Amino acid sequence: MVYRNYDSLFVGRLQELSVLGELLQDVKQGRSRTAVLFGPGGIGKSAVLEKFLAGHPELRVLRSGGLPWVESAPRSGLSRLALGSDPADLLDLLREDGPVAVVLEDIQWVDADSVHELLQLAEDPASGPLLVLLTLDSTAAIDRATARHLSGHRITRLLLEPLSPGEIRELHEHLTGRELSGPAAQQIRRHTGGLPGYVCELLPELPARAAGDGLSRLPASTAVAAQVAHQLAEVPAAVRALIEATAIIGQSGDLFDIAAIAGVSDPLAVMDAAVATGLLRTEFSDNAHLLDFRLPLFRAAVYDQLSGLRRAELHRQAAEVLPDEALHLWHLARSAPAADDKLADKLDEFASTQASTGAWAAAADALLEASRLSTQARNRQGRLVRAADALVGAGRLVRAIRLLPALESMPATAERDGVLGYLAICRGREAEAQFHLDNAWKRRPPEDRAIGAQIAQRQVIHALARWRGADIIEWATRAVDLAAPGSPTAIETEAIIGLGLAASGQPDAAQRHYEHVLADAPPGAHSQRVLLGSGWARLALDDPETARMQLEAAVPTEYRSGSLRISLWASAWLARTHFTLGDWDAALATVGAATAKLERAQLDLLRPLLHWTGAQIHALRGNPDQAREHLRLGSASAENYESMLSPALLAQAQLLEAGTDYQGVVRVLAPLAQTHTARRSEPFFWIWQDTYANALVLLDRLDEASAFLAPYESLAAERRHRTSLSQLRAVRGRIHAARGDLDAMRRSFEGALGQLAPLSAPYHRARVQYSYGQSLRRAGKRRESAEQLAAARQAFALLGAQAYVARCDRELAASGVDVQRREDSDASSLTAQEHAVALLVAQGRSNREAAQELIVSVKTVEYHLTRIYGKLQIRSRTELAARYRPEGQRP
Repeated sequence: MVYRNYDSLFVGRLQELSVLGELLQDVKQGRSRTAVLFGPGGIGKSAVLEKFLAGHPELRVLRSGGLPWVESAPRSGLSRLALGSDPADLLDLLREDGPVAVVLEDIQWVDADSVHELLQLAEDPASGPLLVLLTLDSTAAIDRATARHLSGHRITRLLLEPLSPGEIRELHEHLTGRELSGPAAQQIRRHTGGLPGYVCELLPELPARAAGDGLSRLPASTAVAAQVAHQLAEVPAAVRALIEATAIIGQSGDLFDIAAIAGVSDPLAVMDAAVATGLLRTEFSDNAHLLDFRLPLFRAAVYDQLSGLRRAELHRQAAEVLPDEALHLWHLARSAPAADDKLADKLDEFASTQASTGAWAAAADALLEASRLSTQARNRQGRLVRAADALVGAGRLVRAIRLLPALESMPATAERDGVLGYLAICRGREAEAQFHLDNAWKRRPPEDRAIGAQIAQRQVIHALARWRGADIIEWATRAVDLAAPGSPTAIETEAIIGLGLAASGQPDAAQRHYEHVLADAPPGAHSQRVLLGSGWARLALDDPETARMQLEAAVPTEYRSGSLRISLWASAWLARTHFTLGDWDAALATVGAATAKLERAQLDLLRPLLHWTGAQIHALRGNPDQAREHLRLGSASAENYESMLSPALLAQAQLLEAGTDYQGVVRVLAPLAQTHTARRSEPFFWIWQDTYANALVLLDRLDEASAFLAPYESLAAERRHRTSLSQLRAVRGRIHAARGDLDAMRRSFEGALGQLAPLSAPYHRARVQYSYGQSLRRAGKRRESAEQLAAARQAFALLGAQAYVARCDRELAASGVDVQRREDSDASSLTAQEHAVALLVAQGRSNREAAQELIVSVKTVEYHLTRIYGKLQIRSRTELAARYRPEGQRP
């Protein structure tokens, strides 16, 4: 098979190979180096070594390792390295000419004496420069002395991570010649744990349709299925029964519930034997022994080998044992031998109850089973439409998209068209959504107020994505009028109305609305929607502290309650909130966590907003490659919604601005400027006007910039919106400076800073100070300029905004003024990690050496150094060595 060709299979691991290459260079310069590659079995440790060694044929390689079934006699590992000779002869082999790599694999199976002596040889100058490469299963136990030595600062530790979805996509193309979608790659990664061996076995066996949106359930590979079948045949009947019952549960479950399903009378003893097979894992919570499969792949292998009768029997037993109503009904449905309208009706009734509380995921699961069990085509189709709608509401877009062929083949109805429109919204397809929603509204039965309310509510979301405040309010009024009070439709609409009020120029009314709705919102999934709407509005209306609290509360999703869709929206706006407040590390962490979920959800509507924050921060921190990756992930076109296009174009413009490409900024933002000429956008949500006008000023297009700014300045002043007023007035200050009106320039910049005074907005304030300082310097006011530039530089340095730190340094150098450094700048403001980095660098360590000692990335060390320089008000490693004194070493 193709996958036996090693070179066609190896993907990723570039960082690990790079580190090994750096260690080899040290060895060639006469310094011995030791590295340990660790990770679970099957993660590809040997493959990395093979790839590295194959790329360095100049190395002499002595290689051995341990095996679990071979008893390790004392010093037997060294004997094998010495090619069967006496271990004492090993030193002679090492002294031969040329760089030597000593490779000892799976040291958890090698005798401890051999490992200890090898590590000592690596530190013995008489051995000559050695590259010692070890591999270790991270789940295995080793002796304390070895563990302590391997954690020392002289050892380079390389933890191999599971394959990423991108690497799985690359493997799939190697193996099949076909592209694999992002959602399918995510699904395969979860199924296999990202372990290369399991991935490579599974990919060639999957049907071609799996490359699109994945499968509703992935199988085990043939090899894993055979291995699991062999294991089950070898274990006692009680152990096999417990493993099979765990497969029926389908998720982590209580040991005693699973034992009751399996009919096992001694669960603790049987559990130990089941876990020993390597198929299961256990954990202990405060009140339960939990049992689950180590990988979903193993669960699929066990479940698929069950006979139909055995599977139905276990599902019936699970329905009797499990107290949760949703699980009870689901297992009953799975045990049904044929269609069953009575059971389908029960599932439908349960789904309606769940939907009434906004628990869309539970409602969707019940409706899918109800549809499958329905004997009448009308009921089957109607329940499938409602299931798709609930899946979208829960944020399970991939599962909903898999239902599209069935939905599109059904007769046209208002409900079906409404769901197709809803799906189109979430996928960012404005014209398609408009077509389906208009048809749904025309086809709605006039007497069915619930269907009318639901379609109107979808129109509300459509108007929100188009960013049309008046349309949001118009459709929201219809939806609330038609919906039953307290229904999910009414509550979600109420959660959006405030955004419509803000977007149509009624910020005070928006705040009053959310204060009223929050007071009445029921707990759970409903409150999640209201908190999102209120937090979003609070951020836009200059209250980022409250916004952070509300959005953080809206991000988590409780099991079978909160919506992933709402959680992702909350995450995207929370990242913007962290950015505004200056907590850029938290912003990037939020973007990173949400990105993985977004890949699974395929909520294309949200991609540009989420990746805007990642692109902007990386652009400002001098990481253009990472910024461009976020641009790629968050791209949008003119055919997409305005709520997608605005952040996508802003992100592009901010990367260009960080690189001082102002022609590019004007070019990228021109579509927004042209679109908004006819209608002035409210100044709260997408503040791009200052970036556009600032670029015009720096291109010496002053009259054009002035005319563009004027209507937005008037609107921002009318709305009393501090952030936009500040940003626009700063650009106006630049215009005055360019025209030589210094008094007007001062008034504009001081007014801009005054607007920001009560706000927590360090980046916005630093931008104004930088522009002010630059304008003052060019007006000949060098000392005043230096004060503003120094303040801006310190803020930019604390944020890690290297692009602007460098600009401030150039401006300060050009000013020729030595700004007095604070006398009290010392190490007291440094965090523990910053203390550690500062000490190592002050001692002369390189960034790479500091990173290895602290077991962090080089990028992390660089980031900490930026913050250290800002806090200590220094600019170089030399200054750090001269001025940094950790506590206890003060002169």
